Amino acid sequence: MPKPRDAAYRKRLSAIRQAVLDRLATQYRDVNAEDIEASFASFVARSAPVIRSGQRSAQFLAAAFLRSAVRAETRRPFETVRSPVVPGQTQYGEALEDGMAAIPSMVLGAIGKGKAADDALEYGSYLVGRFADSEVTATADAEVVQQAKAARIIGWNGIVSGTACPNCQSRNTGFHDWETPIYRHGACTCSMELVFG
Repeated sequence: MPKPRDAAYRKRLSAIRQAVLDRLATQYRDVNAEDIEASFASFVARSAPVIRSGQRSAQFLAAAFLRSAVRAETRRPFETVRSPVVPGQTQYGEALEDGMAAIPSMVLGAIGKGKAADDALEYGSYLVGRFADSEVTATADAEVVQQAKAARIIGWNGIVSGTACPNCQSRNTGFHDWETPIYRHGACTCSMELVFG
C-alpha cells in the first residue's frame, strides 16, 4: 500500500499539472481559424512561460518530496543535489517553443484533409495539453530520479491503477532500478514508489 506522503506528492503534482492545463486552455481560446499560424505563434509566446512555471513547481515539489522521504525512512538529513533538469526545455533538451512548433502544421494538415476548422483547432488544443502535461510530468520524474540516485535509494516500484493501459501494466508494474525509466503516455497517472535498501 502506498505511503501517505506518496499519495500527497501525487495529489500535489496532479494539481500542478491541472493548473497548467487550465491556464493553457484559457490562452488557447485566442488561436483562431482565420490565421492559425500567427495566432498560434502568439499563443506559444504566452504559453511557454506557463509550462516552464509548471515545470519549476514540479521540480521543487519533487525535490522536497525526496528530502522528506529520505528523512522519514533513514532518520538522516538529505540535502538535494544540483539537478541537470532545466525548466523551459523539453525532456529531449529543446526549447519548449520548439517542442510545440509542429502543432500548427498538424492542425492545418487536419483541415487540409477535410476536418472542420473548429474540430482541427480542438485537436490542436488536445496536442498542446498532451505536450504540456508530458513535459511537466517528465520534469518531476527526472528530478525524482536525480535526487533518488544521490540519496542511494535502490529503485522504484511502479504504482498503476487497475484500469491502466496494457503498456503501463506491463512496463511499470513491479520493481525497477533507476536505469529503467517509467513509461509515460499523455495524462498518465502511474507513479514511482521509492524503494529503500
